[in-house]
Amino acid sequence: MNEVYQMLPYASEPQPAESLPHDYAPYRIPSAAFAWAHFTLGEVLSNYLEGDTCALWVTHFFIKQHGAFSRSIPRPAFELLVPFRNRFQSYRTGLLCLKENSLNLFYTNAAQEIIEVEANQTYSQLSIYFKRSLLESFAAKSAALAHLLDQDAKGNSASLLPGPLYLDPAMIAVLNQLLRQDFPPALAPVFTDIKVA
Repeated sequence: MNEVYQMLPYASEPQPAESLPHDYAPYRIPSAAFAWAHFTLGEVLSNYLEGDTCALWVTHFFIKQHGAFSRSIPRPAFELLVPFRNRFQSYRTGLLCLKENSLNLFYTNAAQEIIEVEANQTYSQLSIYFKRSLLESFAAKSAALAHLLDQDAKGNSASLLPGPLYLDPAMIAVLNQLLRQDFPPALAPVFTDIKVA
């Protein structure tokens, strides 16, 4: 729970699972650990699954008022970021903006993410944090990935692609499978690793 809570933006203390509002229950991934909390613009719910090669986060922001907020990425990480619900704009310190249904793989060296939101909306994003060892296994076939790994070695934040890649129907199908998984806790990480890798 503490690791999940650390990724929530400017939040109150984590709320107990049994106090999750009924309206938010459909946003839970049954096989995932989760945390939810109040924050300055509404509430936030994060689902978390960890496999051998990656960790998957699905975060929903239930926004009550217009504004922007920031979220810290507290340690260096390789993150595939996919904003997938609503007119969502996400900016990374020194990196490009992502819009709804687009993605990019980032290496961030303890970056800040700024998210712009409108009132009375729900916003959702998927973040997949990869272990370097998994990415290294693909680097020989991708000059862009090899360059990203090199930036990590130098401690520089960078993105894999020069601009966002928009989701096609096959990518959306995989995203939906990741969001709807309902496995026993022992099998969920295996499914996550298979779908992501």
